[in-house]
Amino acid sequence: MSRRPEHGPAGGVFRGNIVAEERNAGGYTVIARRYRPTTFEEVVGQEHVAQTLQNAIRDKRVGHAYIFTGSRGVGKTSMARIFARALNCEKGPTPEPCGTCEICRATIDGTDPDIVEIDAASHNLVDDIRTLREGIRYAPLRARFKVYIMDEAHRVTPQAFDAFLKTLEEPPPHVKFIFATTEVGKLPETIQSRCQRFDFRRVTVADVQKRLRQVCDREKVKAEDGALALLARAGRGSMRDAQSLLDQAISFGGGSITEKGVLDLVGVLPRETLLAIFDHVRARELAPVLKALDGSVSSGRDPGDFMDDLVEHARALMLIRAAGKDAGLVDEAPDALERLTKQAAGFSVDELAGAVSLLADVKRRLRDASDPRIVAEVALVKLTRLADLATIEELVKRLEGAPGARPTAAAPVVARSAAAAAPAAPIAAAEAGLAAISRALRETGDTDLAVTLDKAQGEAAGNAVVIRVNEVLRGYLELNRPRLEAAVERAMGRKTTLRIELPGGAAAPPAAAPASEKKNIELDPAVKKVLDRFDGRVTHVEEPGAPRA
Repeated sequence: MSRRPEHGPAGGVFRGNIVAEERNAGGYTVIARRYRPTTFEEVVGQEHVAQTLQNAIRDKRVGHAYIFTGSRGVGKTSMARIFARALNCEKGPTPEPCGTCEICRATIDGTDPDIVEIDAASHNLVDDIRTLREGIRYAPLRARFKVYIMDEAHRVTPQAFDAFLKTLEEPPPHVKFIFATTEVGKLPETIQSRCQRFDFRRVTVADVQKRLRQVCDREKVKAEDGALALLARAGRGSMRDAQSLLDQAISFGGGSITEKGVLDLVGVLPRETLLAIFDHVRARELAPVLKALDGSVSSGRDPGDFMDDLVEHARALMLIRAAGKDAGLVDEAPDALERLTKQAAGFSVDELAGAVSLLADVKRRLRDASDPRIVAEVALVKLTRLADLATIEELVKRLEGAPGARPTAAAPVVARSAAAAAPAAPIAAAEAGLAAISRALRETGDTDLAVTLDKAQGEAAGNAVVIRVNEVLRGYLELNRPRLEAAVERAMGRKTTLRIELPGGAAAPPAAAPASEKKNIELDPAVKKVLDRFDGRVTHVEEPGAPRA
């Protein structure tokens, strides 16, 4: 069958793979196979791999074993076939295989006897490796090299790999090995050390969308740009997944692809819906968020898919808020990136990091949940309360000017005897003494304590330092007394007694009874979070450093 070059963008040639099934009358080959790349340049997003392999051929530095690793659908097997064809082309070895000679055409059609593809998922035992070793001894039938491409190589058992080590280290000169895997960490170190490794990148949304447009033009299918963008995003970095979805969309739309049709088919949440959900999260409006989940589940989507979309959106907001839109960390079209940037400005980095952590944790729990929808609904309730995750700086700002505010958390306070502080003449003004302690805290990275101390009143006299804060911040400082005492000693240059008092000079109350201590410690945000997470309770409270009963 003759091959008709088709011109892609920028005058480039995009052929696609014309496989043997197309010759069968009435047969149909899926898009992902018909448009499989046939040259190095056609493998989208893997220019670094293509250039290295071409240079190796050009400089006659071709190794005997390679590992191609990366997520699914990024071109590992396609690159292996192209590399094998470049080595065996009648005009080669050449970095630009002709595609017209008998060996090239047989390799493209998958009928070349010297290109052996092995599915390691079903041929992974010692006996399979022994059979492979027997075949390696024989020379190629007609090509220059016998190339073995082992897909899903991580599925081979350790014992089988052990039986293969010597062959892999010193193979016959006519043999080349290419191991393709999505989980390179499962390959033994002894195998990896004998191979050249190439890491394949995930294909960007823009590159996937461009390739889908090329396919639609060749197939004479009308497709909206928004529809192709949704298909590219649903592919999650996999060109093959996106092309498979395109095949479905063409059948669903009867020859045309609309954005609405793709939404009905694929079920991904539109960008507008995700933006609206997080606008409601920022406004602490729970009802619209729960309605969005209900609508998604009612349309047949799994709650886990809904959470997947939320995690990706929250992650994009977090990266933009933390590093800026120009950092290149978020793979989105320019117009979508602008809208994400605008929304990210309404959240703090801590809030978005909390959202990503919450949603990612829920995704893991959904796998084992008897009713995934309930787990998802609880997560959305927590998501709308992100504003409750206040940093200590924000807490200080809220309490500034309100020393008598009702405490939201308290901690057990250890009584300190006033007699422990020996009277002496003042050694510094209050501001100077507290400022020195604050600087000492910042030098060790204790910025949260330093910020709290900046808002406090107090005095430094003799061998005693007195800090006066309201009830809430006093509890916080008591929880961190060891760090604070160490900073006081560094700032004063000697052993110093620390007293933390309420405004107006009131000393800290005596040690609370055990029941009171339990109640106070349970109100501490960090302790409360642990208790809620593990459905626990406080049984007793111990003084730091005190001997256990």
